[in-house]
Amino acid sequence: MVNPDEMRIGDRERDAVAELLQEAYAEGRIGRDELDERLTAALSARTAGELRAITADLTGPSGPGHPHHPHGPRHRPTLHCRPVRHAHAHPGFAWPGPYGGLAWRPHPAVMGWRRAAPGIRRPTGIVPLVLVIAAMAFFLPWLLWVGFRLLLIACLAGTAVAVIHHATGHRHRRR
Repeated sequence: MVNPDEMRIGDRERDAVAELLQEAYAEGRIGRDELDERLTAALSARTAGELRAITADLTGPSGPGHPHHPHGPRHRPTLHCRPVRHAHAHPGFAWPGPYGGLAWRPHPAVMGWRRAAPGIRRPTGIVPLVLVIAAMAFFLPWLLWVGFRLLLIACLAGTAVAVIHHATGHRHRRR
């Protein structure tokens, strides 16, 4: 039989530990440097024993009032974000919040393992390109249809002007 501490873990367990660490940081039980170290260790952990060692000194109440209890009062989905002051927030990652100028941004240690590998570019310009091509395919035939109609009207108007000019002012000489 396999020891429970040697069981392999998945992303769900790592995310739960990351959430617990972020709550401990928000409550002031651990500092920022310690949070970064523990998050890095949690995201690189492979066994349940490694995760237990990371949170061994953080275990708190686990009664029905605790958010991590299975029958807790509420379930809060996490975005792996941390509160930061707006003055230190990076543009594009944070915005001023309603609670004392707090902003939320992803923690770099959490978001690092979900990013693409270095040197791999994500296709960002493909969606606008597809939209432009689809718009051209939809509107171009209508514009050509209108253009051909205008050309037909211009030809008919030119023919009418020529007939009127010929009938009123232009007479052929007879020999």
